[in-house]
Amino acid sequence: MQETNVQPTPIGYVMFCMNYSGQCRTGGGAKRIALTDKTWNIISSVNRRVNDRIAPDAQKGTFDWSLTAKSGNCNDYAVQKRQELIRRGISPAALSLSAVVTSGGIGHLILTVRTDRGDFVLDNLRDGIVAWNRTGYRWVSVQSSNNPNEWVKVVSQS
Repeated sequence: MQETNVQPTPIGYVMFCMNYSGQCRTGGGAKRIALTDKTWNIISSVNRRVNDRIAPDAQKGTFDWSLTAKSGNCNDYAVQKRQELIRRGISPAALSLSAVVTSGGIGHLILTVRTDRGDFVLDNLRDGIVAWNRTGYRWVSVQSSNNPNEWVKVVSQS
C-alpha cells in the first residue's frame, strides 16, 4: 500500500481521540510486523472474536466510535480490533484504520495490518482476512504509517 497526499481527518476519528486520547498517541513500534504462523493466528483470532462479540446495529451513528460497544457499526469493530491486537503484542504503528467505500457505495471503516508480506484487511463484513487490494473496496484514506493522527490517500495497485 503506497501512501500519497494528506486527506481530511474523519470527524469520527477526531471525536474518538477526544474520548480515548490514549488510543491516538504517535510514535514507537515497528511499522510492519513479521507475518508468521503465530501472528497470523493472532490476527485471525482477533478478527473472528470481535466480529462475533459485537452485534450489528445499522442505526448507530457514524461519529460514536466505541471501545466498549456490544452492538455497533464498522467503526466499533475496527477500533476494538485495533485495541485487541495491540493488547496481544502487535505494534500500533503497523495498524491503520482505513476509510473505504464498499461495492454498494456505502462508506465503511476497516483495520489494515501492515506486514512484511503485504497489507491485510480485518473487516466486519467478512470473517476471512484478505490483502488490501483484493477487497473490492474503493480506498478513500488511511492513517499514515508515519503519524496515526494524519490520514492519507492510498495509491491503488492491483
